[in-house]
Amino acid sequence: MSTPRRVQVVALLACCGLIFAASRLVPGINEGRKKLTTFGDEAEIAKNTPPEYAFFVQAFGAFRSLLTNIAFLRAENYKEQGRYFDAVELGNWICTLQPRFPSVWEFVSWNQAWNISVTTYTPQERWNWVYNGAKLLRDQGIPLNPRALNLYKQLAWIYNNKMGEMVDDYHYVYKCNWAWRMHLIFGAPPEPVEAIDKPGEFEPVGVADDQLMLKLARLAELEDAKIRERMKNEPLVYYVDRKPPTAEQLEELDRASDKFEAQVAKRAAYDEISKIAQAPDKLKDLMADPEAAAIVSRLRRVGVILRDDPLTEDDYWNEGGLAWTFFKRYRKLVDPPSILLSLRRGTPLESAKESDLSEFRAALGGDEFAAPAQAVYHYLQKKVLREVYKLDLSHMQFCVREFGALDWRCVDAHSLYWVTLSLIKGGETLSTFQNDRVNTARLMFFSVRNLFSRGDLTFEPDPANVHMSYIDTNPNLNFVDAMHRAFVRYGSFLDPKPEEGGGVGFIYRVGHVNFLTEAICLLYIRGREAEAMHYYRYLANAYGRKPDGELQDNYARPLHDFAMARFYDSLANYRDAYAAISEMLSMGYEELSRGKVSRYNKAVERASELWNKYMEDKKTDLAERRKLPPFGDIQQDILSTILATPAPGQNTLINKVKLWRNLPLSLKQFVYDDLAAPLTEECGLYDFDAAAAFPMPAGMDEFRKSNAARAREERKRTAETTIQSSR
Repeated sequence: MSTPRRVQVVALLACCGLIFAASRLVPGINEGRKKLTTFGDEAEIAKNTPPEYAFFVQAFGAFRSLLTNIAFLRAENYKEQGRYFDAVELGNWICTLQPRFPSVWEFVSWNQAWNISVTTYTPQERWNWVYNGAKLLRDQGIPLNPRALNLYKQLAWIYNNKMGEMVDDYHYVYKCNWAWRMHLIFGAPPEPVEAIDKPGEFEPVGVADDQLMLKLARLAELEDAKIRERMKNEPLVYYVDRKPPTAEQLEELDRASDKFEAQVAKRAAYDEISKIAQAPDKLKDLMADPEAAAIVSRLRRVGVILRDDPLTEDDYWNEGGLAWTFFKRYRKLVDPPSILLSLRRGTPLESAKESDLSEFRAALGGDEFAAPAQAVYHYLQKKVLREVYKLDLSHMQFCVREFGALDWRCVDAHSLYWVTLSLIKGGETLSTFQNDRVNTARLMFFSVRNLFSRGDLTFEPDPANVHMSYIDTNPNLNFVDAMHRAFVRYGSFLDPKPEEGGGVGFIYRVGHVNFLTEAICLLYIRGREAEAMHYYRYLANAYGRKPDGELQDNYARPLHDFAMARFYDSLANYRDAYAAISEMLSMGYEELSRGKVSRYNKAVERASELWNKYMEDKKTDLAERRKLPPFGDIQQDILSTILATPAPGQNTLINKVKLWRNLPLSLKQFVYDDLAAPLTEECGLYDFDAAAAFPMPAGMDEFRKSNAARAREERKRTAETTIQSSR
């Protein structure tokens, strides 16, 4: 055999051997592909593909790729030319031709939520396009590509950035529309103190006999009713003089962080989700309870039709759908009366069928909070969450356990839901994930940050004009721990020098210190001293040690002095002292506008402390210009400034109305005559009933007679003080 022929034979034998060896690896490779595929189980692909997609997949066969490439190029050209609607049409065709191609869904969703939405100018159009972009991923892209992690993150980014941040002028419209959808299902989140009051439904683990925690957690709320009664006739300087917990009590609570108010709120929120998760999946299981079956039968007679058929969002919101026939009626039964709707003049009356809730309440058995009615309510909540909004109750429970008492009306709660779900679908954990580490960590970090900075949501819907609903956001101190752990977990992910900075990275060390300092101050001012002490100790031990191990002077101070340092440092002169007291009182009035009477008391108490601190060496000072006005006068001045400042929008005016309703009678009497006219004019701008918004305080005739001379002197003094402070 010649040499060339020998080489050919050897090469052929080697080729056959390699093919045989490769064939032995195919089963293992196929198993790996099943685990890594973004489609899920490949055996289920054809079975799970909707008919409209399956037809085009089969009809075009091998030509699908060519058609997709052509459509993709044209869609990109349309996008560059600003022809967004044409680009979306082509995008929909691409999705139909390539339903298992995740990038297609990302492209079309991004176009709708970010590009097309900004070309429209009405609130409803804006919201429709943004929400369509989110729905496209949630309802179609993700179910067809359950392992495509970027689709989850893209959906989370729409909630976090497009709806949650202020990058879009219509961000409040998006927040209102989403809050309205979730409010119908959930209502306002449970108050942790109310949850403690329900024996058998809520019991903090391990602290059932610990009366100390119960007193600290409930003291403020339990006193509210009594305080409001006292406020009617209290003198102008008004606050509750109560002693803070002793050092021993703080230490005891610090050692048991599960007793903190944030943990109590978390348990209450978790219990609420658990009740929904434990509801029956099928109508027949619900009907197994005779009382629940009777309610279902009676509900049919008032237009509430319960079926096991899959529920689409269109069916849910259509006239006669569950959104209107059940959930809107139920919210009317259990929610407090809306301040927004009570103020608006000329609000059209709803039809008698909608406004008369007696038949609906009777269908629920006469008690909407009884166990059978609650069983039906939780069944419908579960059905809507699962089938309309594609939310997994078990993952919602996970998010509450991991991050805290989420208010699902907040868009950032859903951002956190979808980004963490992407990790679980990818077989990873919150701490050890590797997929797109930096962007994933940022998205979780931003979501938790927003929940801390504005996760305390107050919402009053206007169903006729959802974008005109009342919505107010405030810092939610129940997310201090989640934000603190986000720094510890993800600071090193986002830092090029993770080994430096005490475990959070060199860059994020300063941010962590600043955050903890702010959180400690807010917790302390709001009366949550035990939690403030807990984080103060962490801050001091992690960042406040000298090289020899001793605490730095700044962290060796008592908690009170540390938390109040920023205000104490402002007491050097009249102007700064007045500003510090004004800031504290403004915080108190903000809390009072939200009905937090005890927090208002705490702020007034702290402001009074600042006044006394500044005046302790000036009461005998011959220079009158260095003396602050009486503390009660400052209260009145700050209140007048808040109420007299023109409201930039409807929400600010409603905040004023809420504040007015909760004010002590004496403060109302002092400012009413000066502010009645401008407040009436301001109400006219928003078509509010001024008499309902700012009613005249009781006893004004007697007050005017007894305080006429004092009022004249007060106006003179105020003018002189203004001249002095401007020099």
